[in-house]
Amino acid sequence: MRTSNNCENLVGRRARSRLMRLGVSLFGLLFYWQSSGGDAPIASLESLQWKNRVVAYVVSSESEAAAMRTAVERWSVELADRDMLLVNLGEVEVLTEFSRSIGREERERWRQIWDLDLSSEQFVLVGKDGGAKAFQRGKLDLPALFDRIDAMPMRAAELRARRREARPE
Repeated sequence: MRTSNNCENLVGRRARSRLMRLGVSLFGLLFYWQSSGGDAPIASLESLQWKNRVVAYVVSSESEAAAMRTAVERWSVELADRDMLLVNLGEVEVLTEFSRSIGREERERWRQIWDLDLSSEQFVLVGKDGGAKAFQRGKLDLPALFDRIDAMPMRAAELRARRREARPE
């Protein structure tokens, strides 16, 4: 009788230990998922082509990152409406619901393509077709980027399609 209880206790302790390790692992995964903007890192900017418009950015300080975060929070409805994501190409990351990350080599490759340095705020609007549509230096001006997007033929087609879908039959 006594050995039976010892076995049950041993099995119970092992099961609790496994559950604790699983819980710690799940917590770690949840923390990583939340801190990376909710999605796993993307392989490249090309993987977003035809799905999202991207603001690729470099900010050089935490104060610039805070200002950008504030702007993103203020304009979040407009960002979502235009299928926009933010991709960091620098060393200082701005974490928001719209943020996605790419690997270091991929960041360096795009900084070279667009001739971006790490010393100042710089932004590149990338259209759904994958082409660079606008460049900004200094403070991020989201309304100017929205105006640029809204003038694009693809955006006009998206809005027409929405109006057709919203019409009662």
